[in-house]
Amino acid sequence: MKRSERIANYALYTVFGALVLLVVWMLIPYWTYLFFGALLAFAFYPLNKLLAKKSRTTTYGPHSCSSLSSSSSSSRQASSS
Repeated sequence: MKRSERIANYALYTVFGALVLLVVWMLIPYWTYLFFGALLAFAFYPLNKLLAKKSRTTTYGPHSCSSLSSSSSSSRQASSS
């Protein structure tokens, strides 16, 4: 292999390596968000189920079913009048 071919190969490897590193560097924040999001979901899902079983409410938030239905019916009455 000639010296010029070797230099051209090194240049190509350097350019492609830099592109790969750039793409990986740009994707790192999304990986961390996905990782910590999955970690939080796995950490809080059993806790949420346990709290819902104790309080007999849904797992969708601080509102129970009865308060959600009453607030939606009162908002419908207000909008119809």
